[in-house]
Amino acid sequence: MDSKGNIYFSETTTHPIRLLAPSGKTAILAADPWLIRPDGAFISADRRLYIPVKQPLDTTDKAPFIIYALPLPENFDGIALGDAVTGR
Repeated sequence: MDSKGNIYFSETTTHPIRLLAPSGKTAILAADPWLIRPDGAFISADRRLYIPVKQPLDTTDKAPFIIYALPLPENFDGIALGDAVTGR
């Protein structure tokens, strides 16, 4: 979730990161076949969405996990994106 109330969903079977705005509008922020079982995404103070991805066990030539980092624009597909939620 970001500071403007947008929720970021990772879809485990179809591989996108979907954005859900408080208005109900949705958009696909990123999609890639390598987004396999993304889990525990978070937004950093410098407005990057970090997406830890556990890779399948049969990828011996790959690391057991990969962390993707996407810089967040101010707006995406007509949805204003917020900052990290800090609890302050």
